[in-house]
Amino acid sequence: MSDDLDNDAKLQKVIEKFDVSPILKRFGSWAVTTYGIECLMSYYPIDFSRVNESDWVRHMRGKNWVNLEDFTAALSHAKDLYAMRRRLSIDGRPLKVFLCHGSEDKPAVRELHHRLLSIGTDPWLDEEKLVPGHNWKLEIDRALRKSDIVLACLSHETVSKTGFVQRELKDAIDAASERPEGQIFIIPARLNECTLPNSLQDLQRADLFLKDGFDQLIRALELFSASKAGS
Repeated sequence: MSDDLDNDAKLQKVIEKFDVSPILKRFGSWAVTTYGIECLMSYYPIDFSRVNESDWVRHMRGKNWVNLEDFTAALSHAKDLYAMRRRLSIDGRPLKVFLCHGSEDKPAVRELHHRLLSIGTDPWLDEEKLVPGHNWKLEIDRALRKSDIVLACLSHETVSKTGFVQRELKDAIDAASERPEGQIFIIPARLNECTLPNSLQDLQRADLFLKDGFDQLIRALELFSASKAGS
């Protein structure tokens, strides 16, 4: 346990030294970050827009400080991620996803926020976007209406509780009424087994607690992005 803590501390110092972007997945001495591919032991960033250049592996093979296996794995993951990012964009900008949730589900929604960020969307989470001095109610309403998709994150703990999440859902439903009929806007995202509110019963849900739940969600986001491309 102490060795793990020491390694984590060393890694954090390296990240701070080279100003490494938030890590999405680590491959030994290399990491795929929100920027692209970055080395954790030396300053060597590669932007996502360059990951499909054909000679990266040959180029790295000539550097004796590069662990080629780590780099190749990071490159492969970055290519897959970059392709998904392009599918989850509208006219060159990331898909905007609003995370409607209750405070009881904050840990699960933080993880969901990270996963959405990792696939290239622009997720809106209050604790990440709001800063001191913001009129939080105004900012939340503005973000909700500017979003492409609203994820109604629901659990057994929140659906039966009267509170702010219920008001957010009402606002989201009001915003949905302003969109073209049949267009995906609100996606119920169940975090555990629970009964959907009556207002969402007619919408196909994504069950994020199932093995393929996040893949279900990605398919819906890709379908929406494809429908909006060039519109």
